Amino acid sequence: MADSTLVTVDSEHAAQQLHQAYQERLSEKNATNLILMIRPSAAPPFQHVALGGTFDRLHAAHRLMLSVACCLASERVVVGITAPEMIQHKQHSSLIETLPIRMERVKEFVSRLQLPPRLEIVILRDGYGPTIEDASLQALIVSEETRSGGEKINAVRG
Repeated sequence: MADSTLVTVDSEHAAQQLHQAYQERLSEKNATNLILMIRPSAAPPFQHVALGGTFDRLHAAHRLMLSVACCLASERVVVGITAPEMIQHKQHSSLIETLPIRMERVKEFVSRLQLPPRLEIVILRDGYGPTIEDASLQALIVSEETRSGGEKINAVRG
C-alpha cells in the first residue's frame, strides 16, 4: 500500500459516494470525515478491507467506518481491536470498556448491516496487526485519529 491514494470521504455523503445501494444502512451520517488509504492497483469493491482502533463505546464515527468498510469489501472485513495492554497509557483507561464488550459490540453492529463481507475480528497487540503479513488486504480505512498509524503501515508494506 506504499503508493496509496488518500481519498477524503465527506461523512454526510459517504454512502452515496461509495455505495448508493447501502445508503439506508448507515445509522448516523453526521460523524467526522474519513480518509481511505487505497492501493491503486485494486478496483472497488475490494475483496479484503481492514480497519483498527479501540472501538470504545461504539459511536457514530465507529459505525460509519465499519459501514464504509463493509460497503467496500466483497469478501472480508478485518477489524483490529486494541488489546488492553496497548491502552493502559491512555487517559481514563480504567473507563474503557473491556475487550470482550468492545468485540461483541463491533460484531453485533456489523451483523445488523446484513452485508456480504465476512467479519474477522483480531486483537491488536501492536500498531500493525495483520496488515503487515496479510498481502491480500487491499484497502485500509483510517480516521484522522488513526491516519498516522495507517501511514506507518503503508511504509512498512512498501
